[in-house]
Amino acid sequence: MYTESTSFVRTPAGDTEKFKIKVGVHQGSALSPLLFILVINSATQNIQKPSPWCTLYADDVMLAAKTRKDLEAEVKIWKDSLESCGLKLNMKKTEYMEMGEQTDGSVSIDGAELPKTRTFKYLGSTMNNEGSMEDEVKARVSSTWLKWKSCSGFMCDKKIKPHIKGRFYKAAIRPVALYGCETWPTSKNTEQKIATTEMRILRWSNGFTLLDKKKNEDVLEMVAVRKIRDKMEESRLRWFGHVRRAEADSVIRLAEAYECEGKRGRGKPKLRYKDTINNDMRTNKISETDAMDRIKWRQLIKRADPKPGNMPR
Repeated sequence: MYTESTSFVRTPAGDTEKFKIKVGVHQGSALSPLLFILVINSATQNIQKPSPWCTLYADDVMLAAKTRKDLEAEVKIWKDSLESCGLKLNMKKTEYMEMGEQTDGSVSIDGAELPKTRTFKYLGSTMNNEGSMEDEVKARVSSTWLKWKSCSGFMCDKKIKPHIKGRFYKAAIRPVALYGCETWPTSKNTEQKIATTEMRILRWSNGFTLLDKKKNEDVLEMVAVRKIRDKMEESRLRWFGHVRRAEADSVIRLAEAYECEGKRGRGKPKLRYKDTINNDMRTNKISETDAMDRIKWRQLIKRADPKPGNMPR
């Protein structure tokens, strides 16, 4: 199927002449992802390090090292290994980030200096060099508003009943705001930003402003939507249960148990993921032992959306 394969480009002025395809896999073919994975595994199976030092998903690679020198060596190994199989590391899209205290220096690969960044996005989540969720929360809020804007013709239609808008919001908009929240060390400030976004969207969608002095509880009851804080808590606990039931040598269990080197800074310590989970379990009077029973755990943490006109106060 790859012998003498050709393609053409469709433009407003018409189709171009056919040209031969000599590299890459066919776009849209069900076989292409498998072929790509086989090639990547063949090229990198001997150089991949265990998590968290190497994370590979499709063609997105994250490499971690303790020093710039180690990172340069690691990237060079990957670059040479990929090139030996006819692949190419895109140096224009390759960046590096230094965690914690920033120091002088640079990272160069074959004479090309890699740009240093404060944040980077991996699999849809934004990470920064301070290990905080500030940039990720901003990105979630921005993405949620963009999603609402693309659906505003439906959400702001006065002919559509509020509970129908609520169902659409729960299916298409709220998941954007909650993406990745299972692993957030969620502070009250973070919850407030997400909750504020939700209420503004629901108010505007139903024609309410702050001047109407409509209580949040009344708006939520009208659209039959549970508070997003409750859904965030449910997502965190659901993921925590999945982690606790995983095999001891699985990546998620290793990540959970990983201890960072060094001492925590002076002053109020940063909120950690396990601090958030411990607080959630304490609030709901549940324990890690409960998480080992999947069905029981799901029943304990369930925060179901109410039926129209039956919103809990």
